[in-house]
Amino acid sequence: RPLVQHAPDRIRIGDVVVDLDAHAAFVDGEPVRCPPRQFSLLATLARRPNVAFDHEALIASVWGDRPVDGDPRRLRIAVSLLRGLLGSGPERPRIETVPRVGYRLVVGEERPAA
Repeated sequence: RPLVQHAPDRIRIGDVVVDLDAHAAFVDGEPVRCPPRQFSLLATLARRPNVAFDHEALIASVWGDRPVDGDPRRLRIAVSLLRGLLGSGPERPRIETVPRVGYRLVVGEERPAA
């Protein structure tokens, strides 16, 4: 089964599902309490997995601020909290820091059969 699936209102990445219409997130089939900022960050990253987003684009997407108004600490805190919500697992996407750029949601690579 593919690691990334898109539907009009749901994004599935590994074992994480982001239900955009219900504003809900599920990890390994279980609902997780995802506050609005973390949900918005997850949805933004999940729409384009494995693509690096720069700090300014993420701040604008999540807070609606112009980059000059956005405090980068808010983004670091939101990413840290979201990483904690996602946890880790064999099919779990992870948020990777891209030095001097921003962040990307990395989807695990499928391993070849032995």
